[in-house]
Amino acid sequence: MGRLARDLIARTEALGMRVAGARLALPGLVDARSSSLRIAPNLGWSDVEPVPLVGLPGAVRVTIANEADLAGLAQVWGTPPAVRATRTFLYVSGDVGVGAALVVDDALFPGRHGWSGEIGHVVVDPSGARCRCGATGCLERYAGKEALAGAVGLGLDVPDDVLTERLRQGDQAARAVLDRAGQALGLAISNAVNLVDVDCVLLGGVYARITELLRPAVHAELMSRVLAAPWAPVEVQAAPVGEHPALTGGALAVL
Repeated sequence: MGRLARDLIARTEALGMRVAGARLALPGLVDARSSSLRIAPNLGWSDVEPVPLVGLPGAVRVTIANEADLAGLAQVWGTPPAVRATRTFLYVSGDVGVGAALVVDDALFPGRHGWSGEIGHVVVDPSGARCRCGATGCLERYAGKEALAGAVGLGLDVPDDVLTERLRQGDQAARAVLDRAGQALGLAISNAVNLVDVDCVLLGGVYARITELLRPAVHAELMSRVLAAPWAPVEVQAAPVGEHPALTGGALAVL
């Protein structure tokens, strides 16, 4: 990553332009104030300072942020107001882990320490499978990319387009994993909606490609579990900025 970034900086400067800064998008609990990654269970990292590892020139200011937060902000900054469905929403991204960002009136709600949005570690089955975080029954064990791919006989490193094409085949294995993932996702999102009162959920990452396949199970959970659903039904949409949203959010944050 450092080599790629240094090459990009050199090419940019060769064109007579100046790099405004760089922002690393990281999974897990990011402490932006100390530039530390406190923990990223799926990477097996804890208390890491990633900025020096990248090795960028000192003239380029490098900051760090949670990737789901940046992807959530990309949905605000990268979407024209005229076509934006709402200014307040919950963004949920599916990859190896499952992350979320709460956006209220076009602004990220980070929480006291900047660690809000860890929806992948919301418990959907207390007696369920053990998660890499050490707890049991976390959402990402049922709806993360690893769970989706493994259930249809694919490896974790499978490209998103290959995985989504496999899930779209509609056979028994695909239907079963989509039902299970959608139910778990809907349960976790219902808990979040009951707590923070949003009526729009944007699905990103691999979920953006299969929103219409997940929506029936997610919607069923929302309608049965969200107290306010009869008066304020929750809309579930594919995120409008679907390609590399964390990169987009990171670039826009620097500017």
